[in-house]
Amino acid sequence: MFKIAVFSIALFLASPCLAETTPILSKKLIEGVYYMAGKDSRMIIELKRKGFQFRYWFASDMGSSSRPKNPLTGDYVFKEGIVYLQHPFIYQKEWHLFLLNGKPSLWRPNAVEDWQASKELDIYGILYLQKHGDPQKLWDSSWH
Repeated sequence: MFKIAVFSIALFLASPCLAETTPILSKKLIEGVYYMAGKDSRMIIELKRKGFQFRYWFASDMGSSSRPKNPLTGDYVFKEGIVYLQHPFIYQKEWHLFLLNGKPSLWRPNAVEDWQASKELDIYGILYLQKHGDPQKLWDSSWH
């Protein structure tokens, strides 16, 4: 049931009516749990304002025996609407904080470039703020 709800939300967010809305870069940090569920990957970033700490969960179809255990934790910097994760094992360290239809979302730089070029949403490049839930429980329930 949870997977159907997440898939329905993803379809709604990627719908053409929403794609007409222009994302607005947020100059204000919005803490919380940001989530993306794609066909072959899952990602969660939890941003905490206190101490500028983050927790990061990631998995994909590209397995690796040397991958560190989830969640990765560390500090982040928020500057000019961009979150910079500070951790040596995280490849995608830069995330742009946008309001899309008034709702917070984190965008990879390539998702921003895609939007600027084609006005299309990259469903694998945007994480959406979740209103409720423990990120570890969300992770455990979404991957299985």
